Amino acid sequence: MTPFTRSISGPIIGCQPTYSKGVACSFSQVSRAGYATPIIGCSVSESLSYLPRLGIILYEDFWMETGLGGQIFLCSYEKLKTLASHSWMANLWHLLSHHKVSLEVDSSFDKPDNREGDRTIMDAVIAVSIFDPNQLKQINRVRKYLKVHFLSDITCLDGCRIHPCALNRTPLDSLHHYPREQPTRPDFALWEHAIISISSHSYNLPAALESFLCPWPIVLQWFVSPDCLHLYHQTEDNNISLFLPSPSSRPTRRGTRYTFSRHLHNEDSLSPDFHYAEVSPVSTTEVILTNTAPPPPSSSAISTTFAARLASITRLSNVFQHFHYDGDGLWLQRGLLLGSLVIIHNGSYMRKLDANVCSAAVIIYCQRTPLQA
Repeated sequence: MTPFTRSISGPIIGCQPTYSKGVACSFSQVSRAGYATPIIGCSVSESLSYLPRLGIILYEDFWMETGLGGQIFLCSYEKLKTLASHSWMANLWHLLSHHKVSLEVDSSFDKPDNREGDRTIMDAVIAVSIFDPNQLKQINRVRKYLKVHFLSDITCLDGCRIHPCALNRTPLDSLHHYPREQPTRPDFALWEHAIISISSHSYNLPAALESFLCPWPIVLQWFVSPDCLHLYHQTEDNNISLFLPSPSSRPTRRGTRYTFSRHLHNEDSLSPDFHYAEVSPVSTTEVILTNTAPPPPSSSAISTTFAARLASITRLSNVFQHFHYDGDGLWLQRGLLLGSLVIIHNGSYMRKLDANVCSAAVIIYCQRTPLQA
């Protein structure tokens, strides 16, 4: 399946008129019109075989750059073209607009919202209809600099209030990769005006965001047990600190006060059932738990042990039979997301000795921790 499907109105660029009668048009058909060149070293037919996968990658980059949600190619190119830099997708968007052709992305490639009631920041900004194209470009520049995409990325866990991180001009730690940007002071000033326009002067959203639908791309450091008896702080180097409710304090409107208890060993992992948490620091050893939110249901449905997850991959049971790792193995996932894993591997196959046997070895080392597998 290719990510692009032909709509009903208008002819397809460079294709025969018969395609205009509601026939599906794939990404490769559009490319064969002459707007994409063959891959160097490959024949035309070989190049076309790569186009569906290449189209997905290009579209995801386009989606991340523009900040738009839904069917981007159905949006007004003339009004929103400043959001896209010069690229193949931007050229395609321009040509579709010029020839009055509608191109829809298959729904299976839609990017899910982080939370119920969520939408992209740029969609929310465009909806207020008070910014011209050049101002939208400035706002989008700051958005990419801060590494945020959805409203949930700049909203507190309560789903109501804009988080201070949206206004402190410091990029967030996100699992997504964003283009490098260098906003100016006028850019930041316009961004702050945009944030007020989509929320209020008290920075409250007009409608609260509900429960999480998928894992949050923002890297979190605070988690709390469902019963709120244990608060955990996990740093980038995978060190975990345990905080317990302060014996002498009572819950207030600000939240519940917690006091540092002890450091946990690296092998002491956090359960996927733990809730997301937001805290307000009081001192180096005390914090106030201000907001919590349960993780998306899919996170709780996954087995809590790394060994059980490996065992569930039955087709690779022989591969993992001699796989040994430090701790519970969950550090592998976090290290993979943070880019802190170093993998060294080697293998040997000697057909003259045995055509049915080969040997291989791999070592995985985490640069942020002393753990290895």
